[in-house]
Amino acid sequence: MDQKKISNVVASINKLLVENDFTLEEVEAVVQSLIRHFLDNITDIADIDYFQDRLNDMLDRYVDTHFEDVFEDKAG
Repeated sequence: MDQKKISNVVASINKLLVENDFTLEEVEAVVQSLIRHFLDNITDIADIDYFQDRLNDMLDRYVDTHFEDVFEDKAG
């Protein structure tokens, strides 16, 4: 996986989103469209399951990392 190429694409997308003042809903629509396009090109259900697991893991890690203090405050 070429991290530099991925970073360049993400930077370009972010620039377009900022320049066009996309709302949260519009960003969500773009992300959903990209995911749907990706899924449309997968022919094996096992690959879709794997992709779904990776997305879920990424979201779980993000929440754990970015909201850890909130969870600790409520628990304590």
